[in-house]
Amino acid sequence: MINDHSHNFRDKVLIIDPNISFGKPTITGTGIPTKIVTQLFDAGDSIEDIADDYNCQPWQIQQAILFESNSQAAIG
Repeated sequence: MINDHSHNFRDKVLIIDPNISFGKPTITGTGIPTKIVTQLFDAGDSIEDIADDYNCQPWQIQQAILFESNSQAAIG
């Protein structure tokens, strides 16, 4: 059996690209900054509502929130 460990950007939930949102982390293929998603969640919006508003899957929103949470924990 051959294990292919190569990845392309379509396999990534989040992306940091200097050409998208000034290099801020975004949900791949959407341009939606992870920070915006997290701010909405922190303000009381449900994961499902955010996903509906941005035409994303709930698991994408969860990953964005988790990323921001881990980033904040690492900073401070």
